[in-house]
Amino acid sequence: MSELTKRPATEAYVARLTDRPSFKKARADQIAHFEAADRKRAEEKSN
Repeated sequence: MSELTKRPATEAYVARLTDRPSFKKARADQIAHFEAADRKRAEEKSN
């Protein structure tokens, strides 16, 4: 059992935070940054 499931208030807080548009945009931007770095690394490796 996850520690969060033992703490419903904390679970609800995290759910509210991660559902916010600003969080979703920040996460998408971060993932895009990582994916771009992965592509660059793969290109450099293949050369």
